[in-house]
Amino acid sequence: MQNLGLAFHELATNASKHGALSGPRGDVVIQWQVDSASNRIRVHWRERNGPEVAPPRQHGFGHVVIEQIVPRALAGSGTLEFAPAGVNWTFEFPGEDT
Repeated sequence: MQNLGLAFHELATNASKHGALSGPRGDVVIQWQVDSASNRIRVHWRERNGPEVAPPRQHGFGHVVIEQIVPRALAGSGTLEFAPAGVNWTFEFPGEDT
């Protein structure tokens, strides 16, 4: 789960510098869903009430962490969307065997 922590760190850092957490009214909604039937975990990060978002012109290390490193490390898949209302990240990965 250390890799998932890296992704949240990158998302929170960017939200505080450029996104929803950079202003007084913005917030972040994080939702977790566990599908016990398929043994999958789904995480959704959604920024709202912040400044209007545009896709970045350049991609840095944080983007690589979120879109490549974390999905590979956790055998998952995700989507990162730079919607005008805020950044959305959805990530799904297998749960641990018990």
